[in-house]
Amino acid sequence: MPAAPAIVATALPADAPARLHIPLKARLAPFGPVLLVFLVAAFFGALLGTPGPGRQQVAESVRSPDAPALKRLDDIRFRLRDDLASASTADEQANLAARLAVAYGHAADNLSSPVVVSAAQDASAAYVSLEDAVQAGDEDAYEGARARVEAAEAKIASELSPSSARARRG
Repeated sequence: MPAAPAIVATALPADAPARLHIPLKARLAPFGPVLLVFLVAAFFGALLGTPGPGRQQVAESVRSPDAPALKRLDDIRFRLRDDLASASTADEQANLAARLAVAYGHAADNLSSPVVVSAAQDASAAYVSLEDAVQAGDEDAYEGARARVEAAEAKIASELSPSSARARRG
């Protein structure tokens, strides 16, 4: 008969081997040079990327408190002026002139620059006179009101130009 295989008993450890506890400092040591390079790069990036205190940079980055009111006015006035130019009846013209007068009046109420407020008030009054002239059917009054509207619109355009805005801020 063939011989039976011999069974060899292996000894099992009584306890699991103790894990080596590597201190946190020792585990982070390999990353030290990378961390140092990152910190130096961040420092110089912040130093070089920060704008200086130049007046021009500050002036351009600060948004005027009038900007939202002026944007609303521009959105309305250009559309209504185009509609007024293509209006075919006296009633349409009077209605659009009244709406432009109200738009300029609201803008004047919401603006802070005295020069722009004055220009908006002048434009509002000019459009009221245009509305009155159209409703009255008075050609002479209409021509005078139209000249006032053109002058007021030119003043508004001048005051709202970027160079005028910088001069008011500066």
